[in-house]
Amino acid sequence: IVKGRRDGSMRALPAAAAAGCAALLALSCSAQRRLVWIGWARRMLGAAEKSALRQLAARQRPARWFIGLHQRLTSEATNTVDSDPNAFTGATVYQAQHELALPYPPIHDDTEAIAGLLDLVDHRMVKAGDLVLNLGGGAFDGGPRWLEARVPGTKVLTADPFRRTEAHNLAVQEQVASAGGADVVISISVLNVIAEVANRVDHIALAHAALRPGGP
Repeated sequence: IVKGRRDGSMRALPAAAAAGCAALLALSCSAQRRLVWIGWARRMLGAAEKSALRQLAARQRPARWFIGLHQRLTSEATNTVDSDPNAFTGATVYQAQHELALPYPPIHDDTEAIAGLLDLVDHRMVKAGDLVLNLGGGAFDGGPRWLEARVPGTKVLTADPFRRTEAHNLAVQEQVASAGGADVVISISVLNVIAEVANRVDHIALAHAALRPGGP
């Protein structure tokens, strides 16, 4: 606490300090500096988000996954694409050639089936021997079988409240629990088709809760 002299000369300090800060900000707020501050804020918010999700996941460890789940899917075609692991040659490429004025690059669809798992392999996010939980992974196993073949020793379990039976999901939950959690949890093209915000948060919390401590 700074106490001013009786002549009042210190009373102007708050205003002077505010003016000085404003001047410094005006001098330092170049586009580059603003991007630096935005990046810092994003990192802080990201860390806060992860912490909140971990706390939510710790509180929400249901005896049975998906129990009492009622939600409206915005797309009934979610995760309905199956692929033969032996015939897969790469993601579907859109706009490989076009006559647009700007040089837009080709678009590689990494949102369905095997194509949705490419980044896991390319970035080595799955290691040999890992247990992978494919949460909301649909009705087919082409993608999981491809991942298991590409990363030997990996086991992929799929749980889906709408595309798998209750008995199947319960068996998957028991396997994950007996292993002490999944090493990796993936959820591809799921959140974008869940209409209710609360259910999206619950889905993310379940993914965190199913992870082995330290899993990605």
